Amino acid sequence: MPSGFATSSTTSCRADFPYLTFFPAVIITTFLAGTAPGALVGILGGLAAWYFFIPPFDSFGLTGGSLLALAFYVFIVAVDIALIHWMHVALDRLTIEKEATARYANERDLLFRELQHRVSNNLAVVSALLTRRLASPPPRRRPQPCSRRPPGSASCPRYSASCTIPVARASTWRLICRNSARISWPPPG
Repeated sequence: MPSGFATSSTTSCRADFPYLTFFPAVIITTFLAGTAPGALVGILGGLAAWYFFIPPFDSFGLTGGSLLALAFYVFIVAVDIALIHWMHVALDRLTIEKEATARYANERDLLFRELQHRVSNNLAVVSALLTRRLASPPPRRRPQPCSRRPPGSASCPRYSASCTIPVARASTWRLICRNSARISWPPPG
């Protein structure tokens, strides 16, 4: 009984699913070794199954059923190899993108450190200027207008003759007017 079961199951497996054991071999080889070795295993497995497991056994004869089984095998193996190849291509692209992202992150960190360094330098300059300003003597007193001067000083319509308040020159007034006009009325455009 056990030998009859083994013979009937082997015959049934040989006739019904001749390529079933070769699909995992093709998939694993393609996944681990690449497309070309997977295709080679697919071709050799197809030839071995055709010769040993498809009737007429031990020959490369073709019948209607064997032609259908062979076409099915070729289709499934081609789809398996193509899917695994596309997966490898996508994985390669992902690796390239990861490297580019890491490179961009390093550049961003470098630029951030450089910006932080420059800001700290600018703050140090401002701090030094403020410290120097606070350490310097107070500014001189401005002269007072004539009306607040003690009596007996030279009289003038607005300021005394000895008054040292700087008077704006005509060139300064022209510059102020020109800048005010530029700010108030931007050029058409």
